[in-house]
Amino acid sequence: MLGPAYTLTSTGSPFQAGFTYGSGELVTMYTGKTPIENIQEIAEVDKKNFQKKTLESEDFYILVQNKIEKTRGILKSFSQ
Repeated sequence: MLGPAYTLTSTGSPFQAGFTYGSGELVTMYTGKTPIENIQEIAEVDKKNFQKKTLESEDFYILVQNKIEKTRGILKSFSQ
């Protein structure tokens, strides 16, 4: 209810405020979640996909491989 009230005061349009309220109610009826909850869920999915893409990327593989080789070199120099 805060969104439509803000829309009404900022635009002065009861039509636009009603549209804001109605669209929010439709989203809630259709998904069972408020628009804010839907946005949070989408953001979480994108974050997980980003982390997965990062871990599966070629650049990440090369970075890890270089760190392993550097660590092997350090350990070899200590064991000699």
